[in-house]
Amino acid sequence: MIIKKKSAKSIAFALTLLAVPTFVLAHAGATGATKERMDAMAATKDNLSALRAATAADPVDRDRAHAAINALERLADQMPALFEERHLPMVSEALPKIWDQPEQFAKEVRYFSVQLDVARNQIADDPQQVMRTVAAGCASCHEKFREKKTISVKHRRGSATKGSLFSSDLRSVLLCRFAGRLWCTSGAAGTPAKH
Repeated sequence: MIIKKKSAKSIAFALTLLAVPTFVLAHAGATGATKERMDAMAATKDNLSALRAATAADPVDRDRAHAAINALERLADQMPALFEERHLPMVSEALPKIWDQPEQFAKEVRYFSVQLDVARNQIADDPQQVMRTVAAGCASCHEKFREKKTISVKHRRGSATKGSLFSSDLRSVLLCRFAGRLWCTSGAAGTPAKH
């Protein structure tokens, strides 16, 4: 099989994109308030990882667990300010309901703070429950106010594969532009992606 030079470069570039860490592409193109929110959520992920490691250690690393919960509490305190500006570019996973239902959003932030307090008290007595407690606070808000970006990739001669194949529309745009034999759609209905 002979591959033209331009086609080979496109394929090589597409494969390189697949190797790039997801979080880098997920934040690419994010600016302003959206970037600040994404950076805060990335820090949250780091703190959750530290909390998981601290509570899974034998013996439990209580100092590290408390430090992680303190950092998560600071995020909870900052949350209302992070979502003051209604900024919803394509890379954002925030739903407009955050600004359309501010009382409900504030209630979810308070619930997250309460779950952090409960988790803090569980560190000494029930460390295995700590992550479930914190995750319940995260999930409650994410179920209502976050849209997980998913896309469908369809081969010209094949069927669509749906799911969280790529972390953001930006990654799908880049892959679609450089993977010559694929065309991509976004959304559950399979509508053409806007590139």
